[in-house]
This record gives sequence, structure tokens and C-alpha cells, in this order.
Amino acid sequence: VIMKELFTIPSDHLGTGRVRFAWSPKGQYMAAVGTNRKVNIYDRNGKLFNEIMLPPAEGEEEEPVVEEKKKKKKGAPAAGPKWVDPDEPCALLQWDSSGKKLAVLASQCSVCVIWIAKTMDVVKLDTNWRAQELTWLQWSRRGDILAIGTSKGNLMLYNDNEKKKVPIQGKHTRAITCGQWNVENMLAMGGEDSMLTVTDGADGDTIKSISLKFEPQEVIFSSKKETDSRGARVETTLSINVGRKSIYLLSAMGDQQDDPLELAFQERYGDILRHAWYGDGYIVIGFQSGQVVVVSTHNAELSEEVHSEAYLPSNLVDMDVCAAVGRVAVAGNRSVKVIELGTGYKEVVADAIELNRGGIQAVKWTDDGSVLTLATATGSIHSYLATLPVVHASFMTRVAYLTSLQEISVVDVLSGNKQAVQIETEPAFLGLGPNHVAVGMNNQAWFYRCEADGKGSTIQVNTRDYMGSVGKVYMTETYAAVMSEGSVTVHPIEPSEYAEGEEEWQGPAQGDQGG
Repeated sequence: VIMKELFTIPSDHLGTGRVRFAWSPKGQYMAAVGTNRKVNIYDRNGKLFNEIMLPPAEGEEEEPVVEEKKKKKKGAPAAGPKWVDPDEPCALLQWDSSGKKLAVLASQCSVCVIWIAKTMDVVKLDTNWRAQELTWLQWSRRGDILAIGTSKGNLMLYNDNEKKKVPIQGKHTRAITCGQWNVENMLAMGGEDSMLTVTDGADGDTIKSISLKFEPQEVIFSSKKETDSRGARVETTLSINVGRKSIYLLSAMGDQQDDPLELAFQERYGDILRHAWYGDGYIVIGFQSGQVVVVSTHNAELSEEVHSEAYLPSNLVDMDVCAAVGRVAVAGNRSVKVIELGTGYKEVVADAIELNRGGIQAVKWTDDGSVLTLATATGSIHSYLATLPVVHASFMTRVAYLTSLQEISVVDVLSGNKQAVQIETEPAFLGLGPNHVAVGMNNQAWFYRCEADGKGSTIQVNTRDYMGSVGKVYMTETYAAVMSEGSVTVHPIEPSEYAEGEEEWQGPAQGDQGG
């Protein structure tokens, strides 16, 4: 599939200025926030699903940040904490590992908002740290623990299952700015005090604390294949972007005095903007100059550049790696380039994105690599369809398949006749008959008229719910047989052809499973 635009969120939806967005792990929802103290939740097709109104800034009247900024000369930094800026996004966003909960930190506020996707309820979690800006947050990968860091270096661990808050004073001496959990619920964090701490997520105890040369910009647990004495998979290697100058590699366990391994690079590459692990022990690094470098952490290749190329002429602003499809997206001011990892690191020219107006600020894949999204400095968000789910069906000489998330093409391979069917929901399964096409997901199916001669309109003629998740759909000219968790439901495709409840049956009957 050649990259094509899926949807655009206009700049007036979230307030003037920059925006921040985050996809849920399964790519079902995208949360976005701008400057208007409102978080919008969109579905996969860009339709507004829900809105979350954020609490007002605490002490807003006493500290008129907007007016203070107006008094400053052009180009002068805004007063106050890093992201208390009327032109910056007003919140941080973090989905939990299941995609069922979204945590939101609003600027100048001591309350963390948690949105529940299933019920659309909003829970307000008071951190009890008044007059402190909450600067960082992340959900654990196991156990529903939310870590929240503050501008004074304090940490709160909130267990959402037990509704228990554990405040920890003085984890750092200055603001906590970055961090990551591993699968064993160890939490590594970096702060403005140029310290790295590793914390036991179960009780909050410090496992390790290391002083760094410069302030850490990113802290990441590796995806390198490592096993413990029992042969179980573990994640103990950390990589740290130190002052945008070098990458430190060290173990999250072991002696406090263990010296990290420093990976330094050519000065002409400039500052390190982003880095990410992929495959078995490889790191891809994006430099502000536009250079992208791949290094290996295997002993035989350690510290060597496996690959190095300037994919952008200058000014790399963001980079994101998708392990599921083995691709990296690198963004410049007006363009995004897509590079295949592990196959010569070639650019996928057909998937390049060019914007008429500049100002790209962020780029991010969904976890499955099906959608690539970018945000601009003017507040617009653009999403592109990168890959399609492999969903298809056939009947006689006709084939039905997805051509976009909301469009099916039905093609007769002999005559070449092609019909496009517009649908409302991205399907998980398809069924094709002589006169109809069925689409659906979970326990629902939608039926559309799609006659073999290609004549007539492709309109929706029926919607059905079944007792369990649908496995397959078979159709004759007038009837559908739907397999659903051990039973088959047979019913007319178009309900106008029969009275409700008539000419419909299920099998096998209860207790009659054959012998």
C-alpha cells in the first residue's frame, strides 16, 4: 500500500499553537491536546469519539503567565516551568499497556486525570503536591502502576487496581523529565539533576543511582535478547541519551560504581535528537543534522556504525521506529522519509510525505505500523494509512478486499469489473456472495448489496448482532450463513424479504452436537 492520507485534524480543533498526540497501543484511539485545556479522543478514522475537559490551572489569576510573556521581547524564553507556555500543548498524555485507560497531566495542576475508554468515565487523581508542576508520567507494562514525576524530583506510584498512592520524596533533586518501565516493573528515570535512578516499582526502593556528565534526554530499556539463569527473557540493559552528545549503555542491576559504556559519534552529526532499539541489539539514532546512524551492541560489532546516511539535508525534528513493520520514520521541517530497517536501509520513496506548509513537530507510528501520524507547529494533525489489514473474501470469479479502512473493492478477475463499497467501520472479516458483501467485527456484521453485473448501487441493506464473535460468513443470493463460536445462524440477507423472526434458524441445536 502506498502511503495515503487517512484523515486530518484541523488546527482550530485544539486551540492555536502546537499540539501533542498519542495513539492507544492497539491503534483504536488517538488522544490529542493543544492549548485550550481540552483533550479530544478520535477513532481510527479521525472521527471525534469523546472530549475530556481538563481542570483549570491552579493559581492562574495570581500568576498571569500569558501577560508575563507578552512583556518579554521576541525570542525571549517564557517565564516559569518548561511547558507553562500559552503556545505549547497544555498536557502530557499516556495510554496504559492495554489501551483501556488514558492518563493526562494538565500543566500548572496537581491533579492527574484518568479517562476510562470502556465507560468514558473521568477519574481525577489528586497527587497532594500543591504548587508543584507535574512534569512526567508513564504506566507500567504490568500491574497497572502509574508513575508521576514532579518538578522538585518527587515521585508518586499509583496502583490503579488497588487505588493506592505511594508518594516518594526526593527521588531526584530537580525535575524528573524522562524514564521508562521494563517488563519486570523496574522504573528507570532521568532528571534535570543529571542523575539516573532505577526504582523497584513494587515498593519504590532505589535499586541504582548514577551521576551522569549531562542531563539525560531519553532513558530506554533495550529490546536486546537477554535471559536470566532460568532462561527467562529479561530487560536489564539501559540506553541513555546524555546531553544529546552521546549514548550511554549500562545495566540496570549490579554495582553502583559500574562504569557505563559510552557511544560517541562524529561532531559533524550534531546533537542526538532521538534513539530507539530494534531487532536483536541494534540502535537507530537520529541526529539533528538529518544524519541517521545504526549501531550494534553485539560484542563483535560494538561501537561500530553498521549504517550511516543523511536522509534529510538538515533539521531532523523527530524520529520514530516501528518494530512491527521494521521501518523508521524521520521528520524534517516539511517532509517525512520512511526507511526500511535491515534491508540495506533503503528509503521507501513512494511513502515519502511532503507538506505544502512547514512546521512538522512530531511523527509517530501506531504500534502495528498501519498508520503514521504527524503534528505541525500550527496545531494540525495529519494521519496516513501505511499498511492495510489482510482481510479478504472470494466467491466464484469475484474477490473482495480492503482498499482503505472504510472502503472495499469487489473485483471480477475475468471481466475486470470493479465496484467500490463505502463502509462505516474498519472490518475484521469479510464475506462475499453472488449479490452481497458482508463486513464486520466481533459479533456484528453489516450487509451491502453488490450485484455481480456491477449494476445498481452498493447500499447497506442489513445490520445484525450475533451471540458470539463471527468466524465466517457464507451467502447465497438471498440467505446468509454466519458461523459464530460453534453455532451457525441462517437468515435472509435483506430483512424486507421476510417477516421478523420467520425463515431464520440456528444449528446445531442445543444438545445435538453429533455423535
